[in-house]
Amino acid sequence: MRYLILILVSVISVFVGHSQNNKYALARYDGLWGIIDENGNAINDYKYNILFSPAVVNAPYYNDSKLIIFEPSDGLFKYRQRVKYGYFNPSNEINITNRYVDAFDFKNGYAIVYLGFKYSIINKKGDFLFEPVKNELVDHSYNRILFKNGNKLGFLNFKGEVCIQPIYKEASIFREYLSCVNFKGDYGYIDTSGAWIIEPKFSEAISFSNGLAVVRYNSNWGVIDNKGNFIIEPSFNKIEDQQNGFFRLQKDELWGYADNKGLKSIECIYFKAKDFSEGLAAVYNGNYWGVINENGIIVLDFKFQEVHKCIEGIILVKEEGTWCYYRKDGSRLNNQKYQKAYDFSEGLARVGVNNFLGYINKQGEIQIQPSFLNAYDFKLGFCRARKDEFWGYINTKGDFIKAPIYDNVTDYFIVE
Repeated sequence: MRYLILILVSVISVFVGHSQNNKYALARYDGLWGIIDENGNAINDYKYNILFSPAVVNAPYYNDSKLIIFEPSDGLFKYRQRVKYGYFNPSNEINITNRYVDAFDFKNGYAIVYLGFKYSIINKKGDFLFEPVKNELVDHSYNRILFKNGNKLGFLNFKGEVCIQPIYKEASIFREYLSCVNFKGDYGYIDTSGAWIIEPKFSEAISFSNGLAVVRYNSNWGVIDNKGNFIIEPSFNKIEDQQNGFFRLQKDELWGYADNKGLKSIECIYFKAKDFSEGLAAVYNGNYWGVINENGIIVLDFKFQEVHKCIEGIILVKEEGTWCYYRKDGSRLNNQKYQKAYDFSEGLARVGVNNFLGYINKQGEIQIQPSFLNAYDFKLGFCRARKDEFWGYINTKGDFIKAPIYDNVTDYFIVE
């Protein structure tokens, strides 16, 4: 039956053509991976032995004879065949044959490639921007390529010319037009011409994000703006980079928060603290987790064993060994308790009932009956779900809209 379904799908795809939408997924059929479009049509043969992930590197089936496909980056799939790397897009309008010993993901239209003893960078036509060089190319951004010469780092332009000399012990790619560099043991920031914007005076530092950077000065951590002025004074044992407008701060082993404008602060009084999400954060008082808002006011009292971040206005918590959901105003979503439960995604959340998975909506009602041995979150309107031993995709009514004929599948993703 599986073979008949596959033949029908292939025949249909010949007549209707590929989907004009840019949603795709990777699917494994009879042990081999291929790419399917939004309608479930295979857009190339099922021929890849392995879908690459970091976990497969040390797996017994990972070896040089295997044909490997990687998840897409910047609209292109990378693949490896006969120990060489190449790229293609779903329509095959771009097809860069496998000729590289190593290859990076495409980013902003370009990718670094290694030819064996030499590096270069290519565009989406596969053209070199400059003749391959011996210096190791590390990464690129803002038309600057970070390269290594011996144990020092510098930058090339996209003509392959050295535009910033390799004099730095450490350097990041440019973010917000600034690179964080280590010069003679101290960290500072340079612009794309190599000029110092913030002199090297920090013992540790990270790249800028939203106009701010976390730095260590005189043994303590603080936050500076892009002119080098402190908006959070260096008086903390640790600062985690900003998330959703707030930094997490540690002082004397306790955690608190400060906003990214230097206007709001929440005292360091918690044993653990998670990032803010939708205006709320989970904090731990040494016995239980609770939830506070951006003013430090308690929204959910300290009585939970675990608390997830707020997603789509709903907070998943573990209380007395079971899972339940709360709204942002502190009220219960429903009166149910679940052995398994997951965060909301696209208006639905997976819950486990009697060893099966189903889905509830934001009113706390069962929308898809628990009938799946395994299933995942909805992404781009689809959800991968398992029926018996095979995988397919369901809609928000729980109906299979792509038959469960696959050994394995990924979530749908967009390829521009």
